[in-house]
Amino acid sequence: MTAADPSAAPPGAVRGKQAPAGATMPDAAVREQRAPAVPSDVAAPEAGRGNRPPTAAVDAAAPVDAAPVAGRGNRRPTAAVDAVAPEAVAVPRKRRPRTRDAGPAWTDPGEKATLRGFLDYLRNAVVEKVADVPEPAVRAAGVPSGTNLLGLVKHLVAVERFYFLGEPITNLRRTLRPTGGETVEGLVADYRRAIAAANEVIDGWADLADPAPRPPGRGLPPTRRWVLVHMIEETGRHAGHADIIRERIDGSTGR
Repeated sequence: MTAADPSAAPPGAVRGKQAPAGATMPDAAVREQRAPAVPSDVAAPEAGRGNRPPTAAVDAAAPVDAAPVAGRGNRRPTAAVDAVAPEAVAVPRKRRPRTRDAGPAWTDPGEKATLRGFLDYLRNAVVEKVADVPEPAVRAAGVPSGTNLLGLVKHLVAVERFYFLGEPITNLRRTLRPTGGETVEGLVADYRRAIAAANEVIDGWADLADPAPRPPGRGLPPTRRWVLVHMIEETGRHAGHADIIRERIDGSTGR
């Protein structure tokens, strides 16, 4: 038999404190001494398969008052959750004014009548886009390049007169910049007069393969067919510009 170690603590003794002779420690106290203490600011993991004790980093990334993420097993947010996280609530968009879309009307079956019908449709679309737009919004730049509604009308006046009446354009960029004295009423009236004069010229065209009017010194003229197709492209492109700029001004859409 070996001799007992005199430095060994007797059964039931607590480290640092001598237990009275014959005393035993309660079971709960023994378990408290054996289990490491859990800090009070760390929540215990919820019981279940796959759970692990949360760490400080996890706690900081996922605060306890965060709204639940939508998914299987999560319930719908309640008013209490919405009050905690209002940014998660979708705000309904304000309904914007919209005009009725009106497509191009039927035309006569001939080629010239069809081309002119589509050109007239786009001309009217441009005029409608500047209607009822007040100053200074009608001349304010709608995009960084400076394009504006009133400038588009002024530009198209010059282009109509160039291709159908043979009037020269001395400065193309300047046609897109209305002056302070030019108004919506004045430029729209100029546009309507240019359209009426151009349509008189088109009505007199018998063969679209013949050359179109051309200012002197501008090289060989294109065919009348090319001019009609190009003016549909030119006017349609600027009608699209006007559509976007008008929506940015007051939300109006439609044709």
